[in-house]
Amino acid sequence: MTAKPAVLVVEDEVKLARTLDLYLGQRGFTVRIAHDGREALERIAEARPDVIVSDIMMPVMDGYALCRHLRTDPATCTIPFLFLTAKDDDRDRVRGLKMGADDYLAKPCDLAALHARVDALLARVDAVRRIPPDAIRVAGRLAETELLDVLQMLELHEKTGALVVKRDGDSGVVYLRAGKIVAAELGTAEGREPFASLLMWKSGDYCFVPDVDPKSVRLTAGIANVVMVQVLEK
Repeated sequence: MTAKPAVLVVEDEVKLARTLDLYLGQRGFTVRIAHDGREALERIAEARPDVIVSDIMMPVMDGYALCRHLRTDPATCTIPFLFLTAKDDDRDRVRGLKMGADDYLAKPCDLAALHARVDALLARVDAVRRIPPDAIRVAGRLAETELLDVLQMLELHEKTGALVVKRDGDSGVVYLRAGKIVAAELGTAEGREPFASLLMWKSGDYCFVPDVDPKSVRLTAGIANVVMVQVLEK
């Protein structure tokens, strides 16, 4: 029997935490609750969740600090992370995504929408994990090859896909179509243009995942980390 997907809900509002517990539990998830970021780290150490749904404004350790901590730890950097918060401001949304979150929903949210987002995150992780290792043929270290040289090689061969870059807790993605750059994302470059920031990296690891289109599959921080960890473990 396939194990139920495990969701860790990090929420200091007791009533809302209970509502999410009941709702997701009735839809096939195993749900655990933490009431702040520090308690969440204790729960994760006890048993790794498949996805995390977290508030931002919490005592002891807020959601931003929790997300950043998880993204900088190799043991937890691949866990999909969704912010669920009352801070419905574009700047807060952008900050949350730059901290390494994979998705963002504002309170009060439709519970069916939350369920759909969680399912989508789990599906994206599963799709990435099913990428055959042999499909990822371009990989290396930025200390040995500059990112611009890698991009020029991909342009020369008119490659379509995603170039994933990872350095410590940071991850970025450059998307190409027939060798041309069509989009770029960087998890932690607050206030800076993602592509320009990535070109300045002189250390880290990279790999190219063929046939990835940002319109269908966005390799956000957690998902990009899944790719990179699989490549490094080959």
